[in-house]
Amino acid sequence: MDRMTRRIMKDMSLVVAYKLVIYLADFLEDVFWARMQGQPGGSQMEETSEVDDWNDETILEKYCESIQANQGLPESIDGYGQMKIYKITDKVVVKRTLGRTFDDAVQVPHEALAMDFVRKHTSIPVPRVLRTIQTEDAEDELFYVMDFVDGQQLRHVWPTLSIWGKLRVAWTLRSYIRQLRRIDNLYRLHIRKQAAHLLPQHGSAICMVS
Repeated sequence: MDRMTRRIMKDMSLVVAYKLVIYLADFLEDVFWARMQGQPGGSQMEETSEVDDWNDETILEKYCESIQANQGLPESIDGYGQMKIYKITDKVVVKRTLGRTFDDAVQVPHEALAMDFVRKHTSIPVPRVLRTIQTEDAEDELFYVMDFVDGQQLRHVWPTLSIWGKLRVAWTLRSYIRQLRRIDNLYRLHIRKQAAHLLPQHGSAICMVS
């Protein structure tokens, strides 16, 4: 057996082993998925938040105080250099964003709806949207009140990961993508029904925010 033949056989063995690992991982994930779908509310437990008893005015006031104290998240700076997310407590953030409409009358928080849906129907660790607020001064904008999830961006930690760490990240992302593909049609069918409990509440403007 010459060197070229041995190399081809080795490459084929690696491909077969890779395929077997993929099939096994997909099988185990499908079993987990089936069990998860039998649990009410998905796989993530709901917890109370420290801002549950706060009214919209209090949350907006804390948001303005956070801006003045420069407590924004650097990762949330957009292409125009504006900070979009600010911490109002150690565990809660507020994100300012544009609303989108199904018609000319109703502002619908599409991002919040998508996050809420993914959280309830997958194992993907998506921040919980606690409420949405629309102010009187900026009716085309929405404020998302969300849980703060501490961590580092992948682009910062990727160079420091070992080969096994990178493989683990790759497998995790693959699992997330498969889950999103499963619920795509379900999301399209139920988006309007899901919108009801996350439609923005109107709050009075407390201060000028920018």
